[in-house]
Amino acid sequence: MKWGWGIGLVLGLSMSRPLPAADIDIPGLLLNETRTFAGNQFFTAFASAWQAYDPNGVYTLVMRERPTGRTVSQISVLRNGVVMFQRYIGINARAAERAGRDASAAVFQSLMSAELDRQLVDPDLGADEFR
Repeated sequence: MKWGWGIGLVLGLSMSRPLPAADIDIPGLLLNETRTFAGNQFFTAFASAWQAYDPNGVYTLVMRERPTGRTVSQISVLRNGVVMFQRYIGINARAAERAGRDASAAVFQSLMSAELDRQLVDPDLGADEFR
């Protein structure tokens, strides 16, 4: 009798379909997809500055770096796959830190503008009725 409950639980879990990554939303995560030292400095500065803007951990953001050559990388901050901030940074650690702090302010401003726009839009109007 004691094995019946455990087997049923295992079968139930194994038969359930895993969720695609796009369906999983864990609020408050800052994902680091940087590859270089400067990218890591950008992420560290962004994360420490971001704590003041989002203390409750409402937003999930991804920092993605694409090294483009020997001395330059493209840094993007994404939310739900949408680019909120994008800049090219060099290998200078101080410049990368400054860019990270600037990015946190810019991303927060963009998020607040989008939130305000969402709240001011009449749900009865379609996208084609705004023009």
